[in-house]
Amino acid sequence: MSTSQPHERAAHPAVPVLEPDKQFRGEWPSLTAFAEHELRQAGTYEVRAQWMADKAPAVLRQYVTLDVEHYAADRALELQVSEHKRGVWIFDLNEPTDEGEEEQ
Repeated sequence: MSTSQPHERAAHPAVPVLEPDKQFRGEWPSLTAFAEHELRQAGTYEVRAQWMADKAPAVLRQYVTLDVEHYAADRALELQVSEHKRGVWIFDLNEPTDEGEEEQ
């Protein structure tokens, strides 16, 4: 009778290792809601408001907008987005894991 060891998945460069604790970005109503949150966190709206107040001609101010849907579509190319009944779960597979981190 032979005893077998649990099979460990071999690392393969084409298959990302999912580490939910490090890569999970949250549950959101939609990818667009997540994208808007990122833009707000980065201060994008404040920068736009400041630029509009300081430099934008009044006649152009109504046309200066952020294309959140386009930004969300671009982010979808970089993220793992899993849809579910209440919205989406967002994972950033580009976030460094312990495997890829260098010692400091």
